[in-house]
Amino acid sequence: MQVLIRVEGEVDGRGLMHWLHADPVSKQAELSTVAGDSGQMGTGEIVQAVMENSIALGGLVVAVSTWWDARRRRPGSPPVQVVIERDGISTTVTGADPAHIQRIVEALTSDDSEGDDLDLPR
Repeated sequence: MQVLIRVEGEVDGRGLMHWLHADPVSKQAELSTVAGDSGQMGTGEIVQAVMENSIALGGLVVAVSTWWDARRRRPGSPPVQVVIERDGISTTVTGADPAHIQRIVEALTSDDSEGDDLDLPR
């Protein structure tokens, strides 16, 4: 399974990628950076992750959500938006609590979704 993680806003280059490489949970995914195409994915940092199963996806979503939450809580840190996409289904990270992470994983692994952007409650 492959997902793209897009970070938009004032990002510090490879901040998310550095965080993911240091996180032991996300080591189950093969990570690479993707050149941003302003017409397709927007501006900012884009990370491609390839993993074998939804359990590994869950670990990756935990790591991404934790990175987002740490940036959000840092005083003076500019706001960023993180979008995770798989097979045309995309969802925005808006929290780091277990219930939110579970909803993200379920949305990205659902076979019956039509690919609409999902606004998940916090």
